[in-house]
Amino acid sequence: MNTSGPLQYIPAFKDALAFGYVRTGTGAPRTNLTPLELSTLHSAGPQVIDGVPVIACGIQTSSGTYGTWMGNLGLAVDGTGDPGTNVCNNLGGTGRLQENNSPGLLAKAALLSTLSNDACDGVPGPPAALCTNAQLVVGYSASQFIARGNGVGFPDSNLGAKGGLGSIDGRAAVSGTAPSLAPVQAAYDNSTFGRTVYYIVDFNAVDPVGAESSPALIDMFVSLPSDPAKFCIAKEGTEAPGTTITKHGFLQISNCGVISNTLRTNFRVT
Repeated sequence: MNTSGPLQYIPAFKDALAFGYVRTGTGAPRTNLTPLELSTLHSAGPQVIDGVPVIACGIQTSSGTYGTWMGNLGLAVDGTGDPGTNVCNNLGGTGRLQENNSPGLLAKAALLSTLSNDACDGVPGPPAALCTNAQLVVGYSASQFIARGNGVGFPDSNLGAKGGLGSIDGRAAVSGTAPSLAPVQAAYDNSTFGRTVYYIVDFNAVDPVGAESSPALIDMFVSLPSDPAKFCIAKEGTEAPGTTITKHGFLQISNCGVISNTLRTNFRVT
């Protein structure tokens, strides 16, 4: 960070990361994984966990979710930290998944169920084993899963009868069922997998005392004493102030829209 940098990070709301999953064939999916299990899946490749062959998928490396997810798992964020995702990435020749894309994960799961691969028996090397009962997992934003499941985002986050958003160390990030999904505070507050989301704007445009300040941008993004930023209190009709944020799967934060020089920078960081 640079306290005199041209870009201003403005705290907006809280999100959490978890993993989306789909299991093919018969048998119950693994809905809970530990950080170590997730890290091993990404770095070392498919693993059999409680009898279920689990295969991790890679997220597009240009996405913010990729950088945060890989950092959460203690892995390199430069595209080299998850060679274990190659089995999934090669399914259908479509490469890595676009972030938070349930249809893409479902499509790969459908392909996986028809294939044989030596990764699907939990024993390194040949012979190939049927993948009909394997499970795919991928890092996923809880807020996006909620918003899309509640019909205020696109595409739909539904992952079918044997898919959903998993728990990490027994900590679920989402409660309820669509279209009434809601965030779980404990997961969003988690020091590793919870995250604050920011807007990034030109500092000169939102500096309340600057000569180049924009009243419209300040009104939208900057919380001043007794005058909260518009996006912090957005609502529809007679709803309570701020419900737009929660409807989209985020949680409110006390410093929403507050400008701080410690959050200025010369460039975008993740």
